[in-house]
Amino acid sequence: MGIVVKHVQADKKTGRLIYLRAFPARLIPFVPAGPNGKPPAVLKVSMGTKDPDSPRFRAAFAQASARYDTIVAKARKAATGAYDSLDAPRVAYLGKVFEIEWLEREGLERWEKGPDWAQRVRDGWEECLPGFIEWKGDGDSEAIRQFWSKHARTLLSEQDLVVDPNDPDGFDRLCRELNDAAIRVGPQSLAQFSGQTVELPARPSAPEASAGTDRPSRVPMLETFDDYAEESQISPTTAKDWRPCVAHLVSFLGHDDAAKLTRQDLLDWRNALLKETTKRGALRHPKTVRGKYIGSVKAMLSWAVDNNKLKDNVAAGLPVSVPATEQLRERSFTSEEALAILEASLIPPANKLTKGHALARRWIPWLCAYSGARVNELSQLRAEDVRKVDGYWMMNITPEAGKVKTRKARLVPIHSHLIDQGFLAIVEAQGAGPIFYDPSRQRVEGPANRHVAKVGERLAAWVRKDVGIDDDGIAPNHAWRHLFKSVTYSAGIEERMADAIQGHAATTEGRKYGAPTAAARAEAIEKIPRYVVPGL
Repeated sequence: MGIVVKHVQADKKTGRLIYLRAFPARLIPFVPAGPNGKPPAVLKVSMGTKDPDSPRFRAAFAQASARYDTIVAKARKAATGAYDSLDAPRVAYLGKVFEIEWLEREGLERWEKGPDWAQRVRDGWEECLPGFIEWKGDGDSEAIRQFWSKHARTLLSEQDLVVDPNDPDGFDRLCRELNDAAIRVGPQSLAQFSGQTVELPARPSAPEASAGTDRPSRVPMLETFDDYAEESQISPTTAKDWRPCVAHLVSFLGHDDAAKLTRQDLLDWRNALLKETTKRGALRHPKTVRGKYIGSVKAMLSWAVDNNKLKDNVAAGLPVSVPATEQLRERSFTSEEALAILEASLIPPANKLTKGHALARRWIPWLCAYSGARVNELSQLRAEDVRKVDGYWMMNITPEAGKVKTRKARLVPIHSHLIDQGFLAIVEAQGAGPIFYDPSRQRVEGPANRHVAKVGERLAAWVRKDVGIDDDGIAPNHAWRHLFKSVTYSAGIEERMADAIQGHAATTEGRKYGAPTAAARAEAIEKIPRYVVPGL
C-alpha cells in the first residue's frame, strides 16, 4: 500500500518504519522525561519492519498510537491542573485496592510458583512486617516514604491517576496508607500460606472522579472489545475466539455497559460458567473459564482503563480455581507411536484428498518429527519460506506467513532425511504460496485464516481414527513437540539450541543475546538420528 499512514516514516539508513508523532507544544513540559532527563518533543517508536502491510506493523502501530494517547491524556490533565486529589477517601480506597490485590495475587501465585516461592514470601514477611509496624509506631514518615514511594507511583499509574507534584502531603498520606495496608495484609498472607482460608475484604466503591476526568457514562462492551482487538496485539484468530465470550457476558447481564459492571457481576458469571453444560454435554473446564472467558474480559477492561474509558478493571485478580489433573502418561509420543504415524504418512490415501491435504498428511508429521515446530506453523508454510541461508536449507517460520505464537521469525534447519525423501522437490514444484492449503478455497476473507487451523484438525483426526493413536493422554499434534525435546536431549543437543529451533522463549536474560547461527542450527539438527521406517 506504500507508506501513507500518518505519523509513520521510513528510516533513511535501514528502511525500517518508525512511528514519529509530535506532542502538542504546550503539553511537552508535562510529558514524562526521557533518558536524558528532559521531556521528549516527539514519541519515536520503531515498528520493527519495513512492510506497512504486515501484521507486525499493524500491531506495533496500534500499540504506539495507544501509548501516545495515554501520554497526551495524562499530560493534558497535568497541564490544566485537573489533578486527581489524594484526599482521605481516595487514599483509603487505594489502600484497600492495594490490600485486596496483594492477597488475590499471592493466593493465585502460590499455586503457580510452588513451595520454594511460598517459603521466600513467608521469610520476607517475617523480615519486613516488624519494620512496617515499627515505622508506624515511631511515626517515621521518611522511612515509609523511602520504602513505599515506588509502589505508590506504580499504583497511581495502574489506576490512571495524575496527582499534583506540589502536593507532597497527599503522596505521604498514600505511602502511609500502603504501609498500613501491608500491616493489615501481613497476618492474612501468613495465614494463607499456613493453609487457612482467608476471606478477602469487600472491594470498595471508587470515589467520585476528580474534576477534569473525562469518562463517558456508558461504555458498550462489545464495541469496546472491537476497539481493543483492533488496537492491541492480539491475533485476529484470538479476537474471533474471544468476542463470543464477551457476548456471553452481555447476555448474562442483560446489558452492554462496562461502566455498570461490578466485581460481583463477574463472580456470579464465573459461577454460572462453571455450572453450565457445553455443547459436548460436559461441564465447562475451569481452565477455560479462567483463561478464555475471564481472561478476555479482563484484557478488554484493562485496555479500557488504559484508554481512560473506565476507572477500574473490576476483573483484575478475579480468582478461578483450577484443580490439578491426573497425568497418566508422558505427553510425548512413544517411539512406537511416532514410527506408526510416519509409516502411515507414506501410504497413499484411499479416499480422494485435496492436493494440500494429501501433502500435509505426507510431510507435516515428518517436519514435526525433525523440527519440533507447532503444527499450525508448518500448515501455513509457504514455498518462499524454504531457502538456503549461509549454504544450509532452512524453513523460515515467520509471522508474515500467519500466526506465530512468539510473534518472532526463526530459522529451522531442514534435516537431511527430509531432503533425501524429496521435500525440496515438493517445495520447488509449488513455486510460491502456501504448500499445504489452497488460499483460493478460503471462503471468508480476513486475517483469521481458518484454513491453516483446519489442516491441523484434519491431521489430528487422521492420527486418532486412521492411525489408531487415540489415547486421551496426548495431543495428537502437540505431542511431536514434547517428543522432539526428548530426542534432542538424548542426542546431546544443547537446551538453548533446541529452544531456538522450537521457538521456546529463553529461560534467562543472558540467553536472549546472540541467536545461534544457521550453521550451528544445521549441525545440531543432524545429530537427530534418522527415523527408520519400512519403505524408505
